[in-house]
Amino acid sequence: MQSYLVCYDICDEKLLRRIAKHMERVAQRIQYSVFLLPDSSKEEIQALAEEICELGLRKRDDVRIYPIKRAGIVLGRGVDLKNSLTL
Repeated sequence: MQSYLVCYDICDEKLLRRIAKHMERVAQRIQYSVFLLPDSSKEEIQALAEEICELGLRKRDDVRIYPIKRAGIVLGRGVDLKNSLTL
């Protein structure tokens, strides 16, 4: 199990509210568009990425999912929602 940080920048206010409400059900809000998913599996993150895409993302919208460690600083890649199998 791993913790993940989900952050997004959505242009359309209606879509922004839909994504925020969805995220509030499944994660802990850290800031307005930043959420923490503690102790999640890769399968859970994959499912979340697919759910977010199904809400109607557009090309100009930006959603990022980053794995985080419990301590220390780690540089790495987040999940690309266009190729959401990458972790």
